[in-house]
Amino acid sequence: MPPRLFIAPGNAPPDVRHNWLATQKEAVAFAPVEAAASFLPVLLARLGASSLQVGLLAAIPNLTGFLLAIPIGTFLQGRRNVVPWYAWGRLVGQLGIGAIGVTLILLPDERAIPWVLGIVAVAAVVGSFANFTFYVVMDGLSGPNGRYELMGRRWGIKAAATALSLPIIGFVLGTIAFPQSYVLVLLSTAVAATVAFRYTSSFRIADQAARPATEKRPPLVRARASVAEVLGERRFLAYIGRHAVLTFGLAMAVPLIPLYYVRELDASDVWIGLIGTANAALTMAGYFLWRGPARRRGAAWVLVPSTLCAALFPAALSVTHSELAVLILVGLNAFCLAGIDLALFDALLKAVPAGQAVRFAAFDQGAGNFAGMTGPLLGAALATAVGIPLGLVAASAVTLLGAGLFAASVLGDRRAAIAATPR
Repeated sequence: MPPRLFIAPGNAPPDVRHNWLATQKEAVAFAPVEAAASFLPVLLARLGASSLQVGLLAAIPNLTGFLLAIPIGTFLQGRRNVVPWYAWGRLVGQLGIGAIGVTLILLPDERAIPWVLGIVAVAAVVGSFANFTFYVVMDGLSGPNGRYELMGRRWGIKAAATALSLPIIGFVLGTIAFPQSYVLVLLSTAVAATVAFRYTSSFRIADQAARPATEKRPPLVRARASVAEVLGERRFLAYIGRHAVLTFGLAMAVPLIPLYYVRELDASDVWIGLIGTANAALTMAGYFLWRGPARRRGAAWVLVPSTLCAALFPAALSVTHSELAVLILVGLNAFCLAGIDLALFDALLKAVPAGQAVRFAAFDQGAGNFAGMTGPLLGAALATAVGIPLGLVAASAVTLLGAGLFAASVLGDRRAAIAATPR
């Protein structure tokens, strides 16, 4: 009997039960990797990196995803079994965190900064294969009627494991001399990534449909056909437009928040670890608690309030100078971001044509990656030009625009439904 922490539908077929349990165990295993990765901006700041270099840490993976969205998405759409691409892509991408630890052994000062950025870039290329198959793999594990249940539980368990990992990491970073503390933490993530790979490689989902004859064309021709097909899906285009604006605003704040912790709040690594713990704990609570409103009243009751809350967070942070107050704000923001994750996961899969999840999800991630690439660079530029607090306010304004676009879409859908109701 598995521990009660991990559950699966009691009346489900064996493969479904296996998948539910495996993805929850995977989430626990790789949570320490994500917890350690959250300290990379802090590491760069302590190495003496500029605001632009901290911004590049977030921008480089998004640039990679943007450039590779069409070719890799088109390639993966033709693979019958995408689980190995997901599993190996995630493993190699996560091993990049351990490689940064090796770099710090050889270069324990500011000379490590360009190498860290280079490793992040290489890991992002390999990790793109996992990112672009994520939606189809998770949809295959959960099924259309189990998305909120499985993803809420998976992400919630991962957040709980992250919440447990962060104070431990913060304690290690706060008690062992720099940079040896970061070396120890980053190298240990290789073990967690390897354990997670054991579970990801065991997923059992149905193969994708065989590539039709029209798809057995040169890659460039197929890529052009994919672009034309996407441009013909107005509902999907409207979704990625709203998503890109929201992502751009959220991404603007990504380099500003750790810079705020270090330069404005003057927080220690221990406090940063505690703030991260609050973030993970409230994220976990959000993944579990947002499922109820989504089931009872629909995804709109999750998406609209959660995006509005996330939009207000950077502005509120910019005027806060107490570690405890920051911890509370971060926790509230994390709760809202969990709702955004659940609602957008479901909204994307509803917006894509049947059987084309990999290709269309890659386009959505490409647009999101472009926003995620340019947003941190703009945020870093604003930090240099007008200061970190005003940069956070600007990030709030853009995120609020994205939230408003989603709210307007929900209102439009309701009006259309009312108009279509027979009287």
